[in-house]
Amino acid sequence: MKGREKEGPGLETGDPAREIDEILGDNADDPLDRVLLHHPPALFPEGEPARRFDVNTPDAEPNSLFPDETIAVDEPAAPGLVAAATGARLRAFLADAALCGIVGGASFLSAAALVRQAPALRGWIWCAGFGVLLSFFLVVPTLALFGKTPGMALADLSAEEGGEKPPFAASIRRWAATVATVLLAGLPLISVIVDKRRRTPADLYSGRTLHPDPETAG
Repeated sequence: MKGREKEGPGLETGDPAREIDEILGDNADDPLDRVLLHHPPALFPEGEPARRFDVNTPDAEPNSLFPDETIAVDEPAAPGLVAAATGARLRAFLADAALCGIVGGASFLSAAALVRQAPALRGWIWCAGFGVLLSFFLVVPTLALFGKTPGMALADLSAEEGGEKPPFAASIRRWAATVATVLLAGLPLISVIVDKRRRTPADLYSGRTLHPDPETAG
């Protein structure tokens, strides 16, 4: 059988929607009211064509899937502060130690003169302990408030970093590390040889490197 057989008048009209209308008739139950046949774009609108990126277009830029995402660029780390020289550190330490020794010794001798007794060996041990306690009140507050001790100021040294003074806790750690270094006869100072930046135990433990004061340098 060639071609399509006619089952009703006007079936082969070339228009599928019209052929279905003739078959269903006017009284057919059509809940969609033939919208699907006559107006298919109304139910299924065509989407916008996808944009294509042309590499030959000079102003064309690829669209990122994450527009807020930024490419992180590794910035070079700021060079660390140059640690103070050993000679300058020694001058600062001797100046602070001499100040504590003078105040502590004068207080002890004044007390001995008041009681009119010669100081005994045990008294000198107590005097040394008083000097260590005095060094706490000399070093910690001056570091936290001014960024340097009187001895550091005389040696043109500072413990400030970025214009910020050392915190109170860091000042205590520097004082404790310095006292421990003295009690251990300077053996912890081997860190100056091992560390690339030649930092002392006080620098490492406090997290602040003692360096030349930029205000007085040059």
